[in-house]
Amino acid sequence: GKWPDDVECIKRLKTAFYLKIVQVLREDHGLVAYTHVEYLDVLYKGFVFRLFVYTMNELLSMKTNINEIGVKVTNDTKESLAYEKILLHSGQLTSVVHGLQQSFNCFSGVCRLAKRWLSSHFLLEYFEEEAIDLICASIFINSYEPPRSLINGFIQFLNLMANFDWKNQILLVNFNKELKKQQILDIQVKFQENRSQLQPVFILTPYDSRDKGSIWTIEKPNIQQLCRTVIIAKQSLNKVKNCVINFETNDSFKNIFRPNLAIYDVIISLNAALCVRAFQKVDICKGTFLPRYRTYDSTDNDKTLPVVGFDPVELYVKELREAFDEIALFFYDVYGSTKVYVLWKPDALKQKELKINNAKYRLIDINTNEFVLNLEAIIEDFKIIGNELVENVTVKNESSIFK
Repeated sequence: GKWPDDVECIKRLKTAFYLKIVQVLREDHGLVAYTHVEYLDVLYKGFVFRLFVYTMNELLSMKTNINEIGVKVTNDTKESLAYEKILLHSGQLTSVVHGLQQSFNCFSGVCRLAKRWLSSHFLLEYFEEEAIDLICASIFINSYEPPRSLINGFIQFLNLMANFDWKNQILLVNFNKELKKQQILDIQVKFQENRSQLQPVFILTPYDSRDKGSIWTIEKPNIQQLCRTVIIAKQSLNKVKNCVINFETNDSFKNIFRPNLAIYDVIISLNAALCVRAFQKVDICKGTFLPRYRTYDSTDNDKTLPVVGFDPVELYVKELREAFDEIALFFYDVYGSTKVYVLWKPDALKQKELKINNAKYRLIDINTNEFVLNLEAIIEDFKIIGNELVENVTVKNESSIFK
């Protein structure tokens, strides 16, 4: 059909499609469906499916801009890359990963355990989840003897993260051996020539750009995030070895999912009853709310759509980051965290000259006549933003923060 060239016009047209689709699903199929500006939700056999419309026209419109002399130019933008991932790459990756799961039953379990480990150490946001799938896939494709158990695969994942030469080597994930030997050699030569301009984690599949590598690692992790992941992977690997050597219990093995919390300056404790994923914690406390599921009944006439994608902790952390990004870093475990951990940025702790542009988050120290971090007000803001979600805020070693 004829699509408009303007991105906003395309979005409005897509919304019209959603409205029509919802009408058909309701009237012709009796399904529970609701539309939103950017997507539609459908309840089908007890599951809610969120549907999006993606078009090549919209992607091209995102990439097209008018330069200063009035000429149309095409450039990648952050928005277009995110759109391209879903439109062109996500489906293809899903297909090959599904094929790998058909060959190795423990593959999906290894991926889930890897993501659980990353999240427990507050590292999951450093990686696209698809990148983690590719790293796990390399273990099964590149190993002389692929892992046949979930634990074996997970240990190999830790070993890869800890010991792979990320600086000098390409992590090749050669699905179906589509890349031939000479192609791989040529790619490696180009990689060495342009290494300083490429992302820290360079993963390559047969479906990626030979020059840019995997689209799933272009934006993250950065070098600092990768180094931190490598360090924690080495520590976890050593803990696993000690468990095996000393015949320790399963609880000792769980220590690799328990992060070092001593480095954080502030701990925000949350109301577990309002944390919808609290039951997914590594260490579940007595009295933790466990969700109850009922069997799907096709004769149920309830037309109510269940609450979908609502995570108060995620929304709270997002708001904290938007408000205090200049002075603090916020960490939490996506899977079940009932605490948010705060680390002050080094520059935030420094005293500042009495200038207007230094006044944000600060008050005047009458002894030095300079701006210092207004810790008391910031902590109060943490509570106000979280409202009933926040139970208490603990400041660790307050006296040592401003040394």
